[in-house]
Amino acid sequence: MGDPDGPNSALIADTERAATPTTPKSLDERDISCRFKGWPRGPGMLGRRSIEDVFTRFFDSMGLIGPVLFLVLAFSAYSLDNVLVEGNQFGATAEQASSMGPTIFPILFAALAGRFLKTLVRYLAERGHRLGPLEMMHSSKTVFSTIESQFCLRRFSVLGCALFVLWSMSPLGGQASLRVLQREHRTLYEMKTIKYPHTGRGGEITILGNGALLNGTADASLITINNVFSSALLEPLSIKHSAKDSRGNAKIPCLDAFGLSPLNTSWTDVTGSLEMDYYATLLGIPISNASGGANTTTEVTITYGYTDFICKDRPFPINDDYVAGSPWTDHEFAPSSKQTPAVPSQGSDSSPTTDSTVRISEDVLPRLSDHSTQTYNGSNLILTTQGGVRRKVTAGSLGIGYRGTTNVSWTQGDAFALNMTLYYSGGDTGGFCSDRWIARTCDMIQVDMEARLTCEDNLCHASAIRALPPNNTRRPDSTPFAKDSNLAANFALYFPSSTGDGAEGMINPLRLFLRGSDMPFAQSVDIGCSGLPDDRFSRRLRLAVNTYVQLSADPTLSVVKGVPVDDRQDSWSWATKSEAIKLPGSFLKAEARTRSLHGLYRVNWAWLIVLVLTSTVLLACSISTLVLGSYIKAPDILGHISSQTYDNLHVTIPAGGSFLDGMDRSRLLWDAEVKVGDIDPIAKVGHIAFATPSDERYVEQVKKKRQYF
Repeated sequence: MGDPDGPNSALIADTERAATPTTPKSLDERDISCRFKGWPRGPGMLGRRSIEDVFTRFFDSMGLIGPVLFLVLAFSAYSLDNVLVEGNQFGATAEQASSMGPTIFPILFAALAGRFLKTLVRYLAERGHRLGPLEMMHSSKTVFSTIESQFCLRRFSVLGCALFVLWSMSPLGGQASLRVLQREHRTLYEMKTIKYPHTGRGGEITILGNGALLNGTADASLITINNVFSSALLEPLSIKHSAKDSRGNAKIPCLDAFGLSPLNTSWTDVTGSLEMDYYATLLGIPISNASGGANTTTEVTITYGYTDFICKDRPFPINDDYVAGSPWTDHEFAPSSKQTPAVPSQGSDSSPTTDSTVRISEDVLPRLSDHSTQTYNGSNLILTTQGGVRRKVTAGSLGIGYRGTTNVSWTQGDAFALNMTLYYSGGDTGGFCSDRWIARTCDMIQVDMEARLTCEDNLCHASAIRALPPNNTRRPDSTPFAKDSNLAANFALYFPSSTGDGAEGMINPLRLFLRGSDMPFAQSVDIGCSGLPDDRFSRRLRLAVNTYVQLSADPTLSVVKGVPVDDRQDSWSWATKSEAIKLPGSFLKAEARTRSLHGLYRVNWAWLIVLVLTSTVLLACSISTLVLGSYIKAPDILGHISSQTYDNLHVTIPAGGSFLDGMDRSRLLWDAEVKVGDIDPIAKVGHIAFATPSDERYVEQVKKKRQYF
């Protein structure tokens, strides 16, 4: 020992005193044991299973499920690569699980990786290992704590880098689970067959329409035709001017809407809005199997035909002593003062040369059936010829007559194949005292074309049109009326009265529509025809006639969207017609090209690798925890506050209990008062320890300027 009288004698004495453990005053062991209930009173054995041990082992086993589920998510993402999103319930479930990954994965990783490192430290400590690496592993709880421990230990080693990589997998795995499955949009193309009804010559007229117009029976079919036709005239202007009818079927523009001729076979885009007069019909053409759902575009080219009209104003003068409202019996034209118009006879372009007085009596109508010319009666006004005599009855009515020709032909140089001529006559509303009649002679022309329909979101519209090439095998060679003379005659009979009988003194909405009224049912005052230009009248007549003809083909198709039944027969024989079976008309087929923008699941391969790697590491940690835990025998004393009480003479606790785990020890010493402070405050050099303050031992607060051993 040093000199007791030397200059450092006091410091040496304090050091020796501090090095000598100070034993607290003797306490009754029984009193101490009574203060901590449950403290073991004698020695015990290791390996005794408590309820806490059972739960710990159970949760360690359950820890295997989490990494496995994330590996399942990775496999699901792999299997969903290039799979459609629409209607994929499995993909929706995988997306939902993926969205929860950034929250669940870091929590799961912290639990399993932290548990693994603690188990590894216990395993190595039980078998003997260097303290530094054990401390580095034990203090590594997050990425930041890993860096902090290396900085504080002043050791940047391979172990520290490995721990940093391990804890970096926690956020990477969470992001990988979120980003492993992504969506992208891709355009897919496919071909499909659609059906649509015949147009042009009326197609194959169904029993519904044909029964009314061919046989002339005013049954329920005719009521359906007239009601739907009237409803088309009743539609608001927004629908009439729209490219689709109220059922969503596409309306086809006429060629003249864009200045095209029947010889112009180049495609012309349909752009902008059109007036109703430039559509072939007020009703669209129904198409089967055209809908493809949202984000789907279907393009199909169909053949379409309509009857066009070229009308010219032909005045029929009468003399001034005409009496309004008379049946016009014994009324004569005055050929000497006014030129009498020529009305062609059947099959001839020549006009009668007679200048005899025209006598029309009330018995004209019953004798029309014997007339040599197909004649159409629209109430009271008849315009026809019989033996070179002109006839017409009562002003203020609607009348149409026509004749057919036998020399119908189509050549590329002859754009207009003249099929028949239609005569229209209606009373001028200048008053019944008017000095003239307005009659129009209209050439009826069959126009055949192709229309490209574009269907988006289950709604179709015409996107381009062109004239049908002359060599096309589907080209009709005549108007609908040339197909069947009875059909034409009954059309002439029922068409004028489709919106009302048009009796004298009554407003006929169809007549108002032909004379230029856009909303004929909303108009209570008749309007004149003399001021209506020929081209405007021609378009109105075309619109009305083609609408009625299309309705007559199959009125049931005009009250629904599309062709409601896809398995209809493509064709059927006229010989098998039966009023009982109500067979549908024949349909044309066309190949449609569908372009759909579909959502596809795509796997991100980089994130998939990260997810598989991190999940595999996490699974390995979980398995290692179970395996290493089965070899550990020593109690878990690392990282617990109660571990500071093991063999600590400065803490007043019962003797024994060294076989207790840290948590068991903390539970039993719950009420023990402890303090980190100076246990030798009187000495010149203090001593910091984990101690129990009491009356026998004063534990002073540590001070920055005081020296301690």
